Amino acid sequence: MRKNFNLLTMPRVIQSESPASWLMRACQLHCCNFDFLFKALRLVPPNDVDIVSYDKVFKRFAHGTDIPPTHLNEISKWFEPLVVYDKAGQSLHKEINKNPYTSFCPHCLGEDKIPHWRPEWRLKFWQVCPKHQCKMVEECPSCGEHQHTNKVNPNLSLDLSERALQYCVYCSADLTQAHARSIMDNEMHDKLIAQDHLLKICRFGKFSAQHKLDQHPGGEISQNPSHVLTLTQLLIVDFHMAYIECTDKARHFYGFKNAIKKRSFFDLHV
Repeated sequence: MRKNFNLLTMPRVIQSESPASWLMRACQLHCCNFDFLFKALRLVPPNDVDIVSYDKVFKRFAHGTDIPPTHLNEISKWFEPLVVYDKAGQSLHKEINKNPYTSFCPHCLGEDKIPHWRPEWRLKFWQVCPKHQCKMVEECPSCGEHQHTNKVNPNLSLDLSERALQYCVYCSADLTQAHARSIMDNEMHDKLIAQDHLLKICRFGKFSAQHKLDQHPGGEISQNPSHVLTLTQLLIVDFHMAYIECTDKARHFYGFKNAIKKRSFFDLHV
């Protein structure tokens, strides 16, 4: 590890990556660990950077570097609603000792020009990759360890640093070789739609999940078909979120009220 360096050069921000993903790539670029990068800017290293990034933390990384602050803002506020509603602890992947980790899709990492972690991969209910329709992987295929978002692999060779997140942070095994089980059941479509609705809840705090009735001048009532969920989707959404009725009684919302349960929605039977 280097003892002295400046942060003038930092990796470009990928709009689809998580705050921890960008910081891990910065650590690999500067051959330093997570704690040292923060201490270089006189910051206390957080345990889970994803849930503190929306604060003033990321602004410090923009000062004195070649990264425009607006680029960091695009990814730094992703987890803010979860923190504001005090649901980060229940909805994000963490071990019993509170070490944060991310699941991953081996196919996505293999196709990335620059492998990176997506913020939705941190969410417990994000269990299916919508692009490849396979189950998300949570452990290294070689050593069985989780991919902790505050851990940098110091043993990774320099020629692999640009693709660092493709390799296990512990044993350097290629994560793209992990087996991702294809999900081919009758409820796949419902699961993907419900998963997307849950994602919108985490991003915005609430999301319409029922018909909206529109009263026309002639007295006729029509139903707005947008965001209509099937029974299966309603069960899956209700399994993770509390039911809240909007004050105007025209729409029903699912939003944060009770903790998100740890049980997988793959266990649901309709």
